[in-house]
Amino acid sequence: MKRWLRRALIGACGITIGMIVLIAALLFWPSSGVPSFDAVKAQWKTSEACLVDRNGEVLDTVRVNYGVRRFEWTALDEISPALVEAVVDGEDRRFWNHDGVDWTGVIGAVRDDLIRSRSRGASLARCIVVV
Repeated sequence: MKRWLRRALIGACGITIGMIVLIAALLFWPSSGVPSFDAVKAQWKTSEACLVDRNGEVLDTVRVNYGVRRFEWTALDEISPALVEAVVDGEDRRFWNHDGVDWTGVIGAVRDDLIRSRSRGASLARCIVVV
């Protein structure tokens, strides 16, 4: 059997198996394991300790947790739209053009893994599928 035909068949089988795994994962993925925004925010603790006067005015702050740096929460409407666009574009430039799964990226990742022996990622909103 010719080498290119063998690779094409392996790629087709890989894509088929990947699609089956992806569909099964999307259908049966437990969504209850993801905490709500309010639950995450309630567990948040600052990495700073504040010294305040009797009126509640902050006199000084000292970092008490050097393992992680946590600043105050910022409301989404206070974040610059340019920053949101830059972060989304840096992560997935086609994000606004697909519904959570970048099928072009998934097919390209499978192709690169099978044919070019090179691994890369693809945008999957709910799960990561390794083929």
